[in-house]
Amino acid sequence: MHGGLVLRNVLDNAASYVNVCGSIRVSLRLADKDAILEVANTGSMVDPQDVQHVFERFWRGDTARSDHGRHSGLGLSIVQNVMRHIGGTVLAQSTPGGWFTIILTFPEHRGEGVHGA
Repeated sequence: MHGGLVLRNVLDNAASYVNVCGSIRVSLRLADKDAILEVANTGSMVDPQDVQHVFERFWRGDTARSDHGRHSGLGLSIVQNVMRHIGGTVLAQSTPGGWFTIILTFPEHRGEGVHGA
């Protein structure tokens, strides 16, 4: 249930903030017993020094993130809270004019799968 909320928020952000004719990259791999999901989009306007702020509620440091009609500024904050709740982590990376990447580490699922997260 929570895994779906996390995926929906991260994928929606990537689709909403990719630049025109840009790209979205999604990759999934196992590291030990954890699943690591990376979702990235091109056209980032987030300065690497500000990247930690993307998880703050209502933060709008990226001028492209001024779409107040569709987005509330809560999505990545919710993602961070859910990932903490399930014992996972979330990180963000940014290269201005390049890639904005969210890295999710889902803890060992013990047979429940990501859907049970």
